[in-house]
Amino acid sequence: MAYPTFAIAYNNRGVARERIGDGAGAIADYSKAIEINPRLAEGYCNRCRVRLARRDLDGAMTDCNEAIRLKPRMAQAYDSRGSIRFEKRDLDGAFADYTRAVSINPQLAESYSNRGALRRARSDLDGALADYNRALRINPALAHSYNNRGNIWRDKEKLEPAISDFDKAIALEPGLALAYASRGLAKLSQGKSGEAEKDFAQSLKLNVALKPFIEESIRTVMHQPH
Repeated sequence: MAYPTFAIAYNNRGVARERIGDGAGAIADYSKAIEINPRLAEGYCNRCRVRLARRDLDGAMTDCNEAIRLKPRMAQAYDSRGSIRFEKRDLDGAFADYTRAVSINPQLAESYSNRGALRRARSDLDGALADYNRALRINPALAHSYNNRGNIWRDKEKLEPAISDFDKAIALEPGLALAYASRGLAKLSQGKSGEAEKDFAQSLKLNVALKPFIEESIRTVMHQPH
């Protein structure tokens, strides 16, 4: 006999496994939770999140849709589905989902941050800035949001507030390679090539896969009129 409480136990163990980076183990536990209780919306939502992180976009979409069907006011499921749609370049659908998420839970900082990234992709810098400001008011510990807001300031050619945000991102998460790369680009735009090189070197030390991004971004900065 399968007891409903067992489903919660598997779901909770899945959360623990997800936190330590065991994506496969988390999916196995969430799947077992759903097998025991097919109406456990949290299990679908959690499995959606892991599948999204593992780039299984179609599987993640199926799970998010089922979570929303079972619990139409689950803000986190809309946020995750927004991120899937963003990855699929369905920007209108992603915007609608992020907006639905914050309408259900106005304190969901990650959804404001995610919507900020989407607005930047649409070149709506003021809208993106407003979303990042809201996210950081709710949760000042979001290192990625500081990094992303810094990039908005850099897009606006306001380099001092940009560097201030990159500094905050690095202070919160010293292993955030993107923040070093972003700060290096801002310093390069200021003409501080030596400081920029140090940031690029640290970024690559943390994540060598950023090399093509950094090289292309440097070329862009160097060809901008000063």
